[in-house]
Amino acid sequence: MEHIAFPYVFLDATYCKVRINQRVVSQAAVIATGVSADGRREVLGCATGDSETEAFWAEFLRDLRDRGLDGVQLVMSDARRGLVNAIGTAFQGASWQRCRVHFMRNVLAKASKGNDEMVAATIRTILAQPGRKEVRAQVDLVANMLASQFPAVAEVLLEAKADLTSFADFPHAHWHKIWSTNPIERLNREVKRRTDVVGILPNPAALLRLSSCVLIEAQSSTRRVTPLPGTRPRAATAGSRRACRGLRRPSYRLCPGGRRRVPLRPSRHGVFALALPTSTGRVPSAMSARLRRLGPAQQRCTGAGSIGSGRCRR
Repeated sequence: MEHIAFPYVFLDATYCKVRINQRVVSQAAVIATGVSADGRREVLGCATGDSETEAFWAEFLRDLRDRGLDGVQLVMSDARRGLVNAIGTAFQGASWQRCRVHFMRNVLAKASKGNDEMVAATIRTILAQPGRKEVRAQVDLVANMLASQFPAVAEVLLEAKADLTSFADFPHAHWHKIWSTNPIERLNREVKRRTDVVGILPNPAALLRLSSCVLIEAQSSTRRVTPLPGTRPRAATAGSRRACRGLRRPSYRLCPGGRRRVPLRPSRHGVFALALPTSTGRVPSAMSARLRRLGPAQQRCTGAGSIGSGRCRR
């Protein structure tokens, strides 16, 4: 990470079931992503532990700093007390943006159920303002509007004014990307989807390994955002080109049991036909039934009529 600065850093956690000391407990898998100065989004690190303690977050962020994370100007996260304190210690001089999605959930919990949609629509007008001064002025206006009927909501809104509007100090083109932790939520859902398949992981180390593999896979499909003013986009490297080639359609699939690779060969019509490697050259019964339905001419075009060739002989 020493090669470039990361002005924007996102922090979040997702919870999975892990077995510790013969007990099944909920363990947090925390993820850190960043947007570099040239607009490239990258995964910075991950760890497992107790996400509610300041000591855990301080150790995690300190490790990122030791690995070369620098130039941080804004950190996006929810309002976990331990996390917020650790951010203030590890990234001194950087602003903290409270995630607007998590904030909205906390605010609506203080409003009556029948009026939550009205309160949410009123608060969203803060984010619709065109400039920094207008955004902060709208916070005061909304708080005054809600104070008579929802005093608890108005109090929370005024207390969070500075942290909720930190995004307004940055370029307007970046606002919709940095006022919440939504860019990292997709990674959380992917980690959760993979761990749900396993169910209960045997130990925290297994959760860390699985999460790391998911993040490494996701790193190859990240998107570029608008670069910061005064920076130039980074040229494509050999590694990035290899990553793009890795996103193409696979040329093989695994046989039942996962021991052999079966090549997929393109047919005349652009459809990948299965070329079965058999010693006798005979087509298995399942494919034989399909070929009988297709007819001789179509058999030759699919490539299945000639084992291993995958070419049309018409």
